[in-house]
Amino acid sequence: MIFNEINNVYYLTVSRIIKELLKKPLTDREMIDIIKETAFLESFIQIYQSIKEEKWQLITRDMKTVIKNPIKPYLTEVEKRWLKSIFMDRKIKLFCDEIPELTGIKPLYQEEDFYYFDRKKNGDNYDDEKYIKNFRRILKGINERKKIIIKSLNRGKRVTEIEVIPDKIEYSYKDDKFRFLGIKDGKEKIFNMSNIIECELTERYEDIEKEIIPMEQRKIMVDLVDSRDALERAMLHFSDFKKVTEKIDERKYKMEIYYEAIDETEVLIRVLSFGPMLRVIYPKRFISLIKERLKKQKKLWTF
Repeated sequence: MIFNEINNVYYLTVSRIIKELLKKPLTDREMIDIIKETAFLESFIQIYQSIKEEKWQLITRDMKTVIKNPIKPYLTEVEKRWLKSIFMDRKIKLFCDEIPELTGIKPLYQEEDFYYFDRKKNGDNYDDEKYIKNFRRILKGINERKKIIIKSLNRGKRVTEIEVIPDKIEYSYKDDKFRFLGIKDGKEKIFNMSNIIECELTERYEDIEKEIIPMEQRKIMVDLVDSRDALERAMLHFSDFKKVTEKIDERKYKMEIYYEAIDETEVLIRVLSFGPMLRVIYPKRFISLIKERLKKQKKLWTF
């Protein structure tokens, strides 16, 4: 854990009180409210008493401060090194440019220090300038509530063009890919970010235009054996779906996973990746899909 004492709740709380005192005098009630909002419940009495007894000599008992200027945020060396490592992630350039202040800072860790055993190798190309430009433009459309004209390749590799209301961007950890979800005539349209050729922002949209016609919701129920970190992997692999998990005994769990019909193939692939650790018990239709998928795979491997 990266930790320095200047970041604990005592420092943060007193810093916030001083910041407010530099603007205007505070009543005891206002100071108490700041402490309750910023610090842990068990820290309240200690902080309040220390201020009133002038133990820290920063704030007097009559609610004045000896500090004359606002306290500037401070980063420790280890925090700078951690930030440097974060900015070495290729995905970070999709959101912002590198901070000049981090130039010359030694990273806390390198990307090659990690081995991703459960992630595909053919993820999106985050170094592609066109990809970065499209990503940032879509992100701007989401933040500024503007419609977007998307020109992209469909599944048949044909170029299509459509104007949509931007909804959100999703990331698949397993596939290492982003996709963009937009709304057209009340229906959700999904675009793989890597298939987007170009995009253009148009006029602002109204809230009523963003209403979505509910898609068909489906559910599966599975039994999970927590062997080889299966439970932790399931929480990660199905993190983008609503789910309910119930512990049956020491190593067995029952899980309900909810998803939209359009995502069924993706759910099926993820379920199969768990092998014998995860068994679908409902519905029969989904169990049949698993059997058909396995039969096809068997034929491919039969010589």
